[in-house]
Amino acid sequence: MPVPKPTAATEPSAAAPTGSVARAGLAALLPMWPEAAFLASADGTILAANDNARALAGLPQGALDRTVASLFGASAWATLVGPERVAHAQRDGGHMLRLRASPAQGGSWLLSLTDASADERLRNHIDQAERLASIGELLSSVAHELNNPLTSVLWFAEILLADDAPSLPRSEIECIRDEAERCRRIVKNLLDLARAEELQMQPLLLQDVVRKVEEFRAYATQARGIELRTEIDAELPFVEGDFHRLVQATLNLATNAEYAVSERDGVRRIVLRAHRARTRLAIEVEDNGPGIPVESRERIFEPFFTTKPRGRGTGLGLSLVRATAAAHGGAVRVERAASGGARFVLELPIAGGAPL
Repeated sequence: MPVPKPTAATEPSAAAPTGSVARAGLAALLPMWPEAAFLASADGTILAANDNARALAGLPQGALDRTVASLFGASAWATLVGPERVAHAQRDGGHMLRLRASPAQGGSWLLSLTDASADERLRNHIDQAERLASIGELLSSVAHELNNPLTSVLWFAEILLADDAPSLPRSEIECIRDEAERCRRIVKNLLDLARAEELQMQPLLLQDVVRKVEEFRAYATQARGIELRTEIDAELPFVEGDFHRLVQATLNLATNAEYAVSERDGVRRIVLRAHRARTRLAIEVEDNGPGIPVESRERIFEPFFTTKPRGRGTGLGLSLVRATAAAHGGAVRVERAASGGARFVLELPIAGGAPL
């Protein structure tokens, strides 16, 4: 965050130390600051705060003898003055605050606050949905493998029960049939339990999905030396979709791209796009990693198929992306990018079938 330079009215005079005058100038500007902001001394004592900051932090008027550590926690203050300069703090009522620190004049710190509660709820929703989807994919595969032998057991049990021979142990055969039916019901109940929640369909813009994914992954990619770019067509029409599920699917593609470029020497790049694709709209995630072998592209969306080393992936992420695309009436495919990396294209229909 850029820090305003002192104006003529805040220039240090010969009668006052430079640092104290500079801090006084910043403190005078805080009420006009567009964001919720604090001014803190080098030791973390709060010197000034605007009304937005007081409201978010629950700081009463006149309470400027508090420290950042006492208000948000010692670990948050240590993080803010460290290399990262971004910290999170939980406040009363379940609000999650994001704090960012910028060094200011005279050894002080300018702290900005934002309410990250909505983003936190979305992350929790995505994590929960992904876990449920992974369980659902696993149980679908298990159910398929169990249903074949169960069908055979039930079929032979019915054949035996149709025989009127008095020597047959009918009660035992009926027990086999009934227990096999119970196994089938158990599998069905587990699938119903693990099935992802119904889609919450509403008109939305794909550029909002892309920007949310960019926001989520910006810090992680920067920390790993990966260039994350967005390319968004202007004035895209609406699609009918579930915002959380589409963000989750795009996040899966983005994190896969991060893994793909992580071992690359030189420039590491990921591009997120939202654009028109013939009669549909599309989200693209492209990387300049090693790409996906041709022989793997046909199977890349199958459950439990993965190109990652053993222990590094479950093989469920891309199958979840395919399921999300299908649930929205769309499709997903993978191509070879011009850089030699992979380009995943998630295509969706326009809301209401409106023409481009």
